[in-house]
Parts: sequence; C-alpha cells; structure tokens
Amino acid sequence: MLQAASLLLVVCVIGSGWITPANAAEEPTAKVLSEALLHDNSDSVSLKDYLYVEETTHKTFDKDGHSKNTSSMTRELFWVDGTQLQRVLTINGVPPSADFLAKQEKTLDRQIYQLSSGQLDQRRASEKQIHEQQLLAQDVVSGFIFTLAGEEPCSGHTCAILKAEPILGFKGKSSFASLLPFLHGSILVDEQEKQWVRIDATPLKTVGGSMAYIGGESFIHMKRAPVERGIWALTDAQMRINARLLWDHKNEEVDHVYSHFRKFTVAVSVLPSKLDSQGAP
Repeated sequence: MLQAASLLLVVCVIGSGWITPANAAEEPTAKVLSEALLHDNSDSVSLKDYLYVEETTHKTFDKDGHSKNTSSMTRELFWVDGTQLQRVLTINGVPPSADFLAKQEKTLDRQIYQLSSGQLDQRRASEKQIHEQQLLAQDVVSGFIFTLAGEEPCSGHTCAILKAEPILGFKGKSSFASLLPFLHGSILVDEQEKQWVRIDATPLKTVGGSMAYIGGESFIHMKRAPVERGIWALTDAQMRINARLLWDHKNEEVDHVYSHFRKFTVAVSVLPSKLDSQGAP
C-alpha cells in the first residue's frame, strides 16, 4: 500500500483519540485528547483477548474511475503473545479447499506453539510499531484544532460532532508528520460513554503533483460500537484512495466489516517425548 494510503488509515485509527467530553470548551484541548488516547489504548489492549471475523471487499478502478475488479475475503483474526494471526474462512464467497484448510491449520498450530513457548519473539517489532503510533498520536493531538460543531442522537445517547482542522506549518515527530497538514475531518463522540462512534476524513484538496499525489476524492469512514460493557471495537472501515507515489498508482476502495467478537484463550502443552514415556535405556 502506498505511504499516502497508509497515512490516511493510520491517522484515522490513531484519530480514535479525538474523544472529548461535552464540556470540551472549558478544558485545554490537548489535555482532553491525551486522556482520551489513554482510554482508547486500553480498549485496544483488551481486544487482544478477543477472536473476531473480518469481511473484506476490495475494488479497483481504472484511471477514469471505472470499476475494474472486485474481490473479497473473510478471515478469523486473533492475537497470540502480541502477534496477530489469521484463519481464512472464505475467498470470494467460497470456502477454501480441504487441502488449503489442512495446511492452514498446521501452520497455525506451529505459529501458536512458537509464540506461546517463546521460540518466536515478535515483541521488539511490536514495541517499535507501538512507539511510532504513540508519536503519531501525539502529533494528531498537537497538530489539529478541534471544535464542537453540534450534537446528534446516536444509539439512545447524545453524540457530539467535532471538527478537526490541521494547523498549517505544524512540525511533528512521527514519520507521517509532514503530511498531517493536508488532512481534515470530523468525529462523532458518544458523550456518555466518552467513546468515538464515527470518523470521516478526507484530504483538504488534491495533494502533490504528477509523480506523487493524493486525489481529493479519497476518503475514509470508520465506525465503532461496544462489544461488551466498557469495551469498544472498530466495526466498519471504508477507504477510498486515488494516489500515486512515483510509478505506483493506486485507485481502489477497501471495505472492512468486523463482527462475531468473542473472548478466547490459547493453551499450549508440551507432550513427553517417546524416550521419556518409555524410560531411558
């Protein structure tokens, strides 16, 4: 995926920190957003104890915006020792072959054992990714002006509508900081739960030139909902990207739907070797 497309997605995911109480006008914006990021990070950690289903639809378009191809995949996602694993359930609406499923389960068994027994340690890579996300979260808090634009009812509660506009000339610390001034959007926040419900983000305009740009028609829409009391998760994510980075041009739309959240645990036992069971010679 292009860096520009990744930026749109990452900013909106980290943008879950754009949570604010109803009296935001009476509190420093940075303080409110920083507290909200801690709240949202807690949900992200809790969700690593869950198994859930992701349905993905991928559409590609030609240079004129006409549809070229559509594909889909349904996967079961779960975490083991900080690493996300997956089990493919369907490809373009059809279950994989028996041979594919058998090989997939064998691979998963090996990965789970290696992760759970410490033979495969992904923690350093995970910590590096978390650090970059923290830097980007700080940049989002400091690099945007958030204003209350109104309220609307949502799921029986009152939701605040926040507008986010970039601070031009902002210089942050994350690897994506230089592109933040070109994005803006809005977020719907459940005032009672202090959780964001919907995010809509777009570029301010077409960014860049012939060799590198993000088209103004690009967008991302994201929704969240509670999976159980006090824990919220992403349920819908739709991204439309028309962008170029040198010779790599992407004109596509990706839709993700997340459902069937349920807690799970992984148990690994080490069986005795044949020598142990028979006794030493």
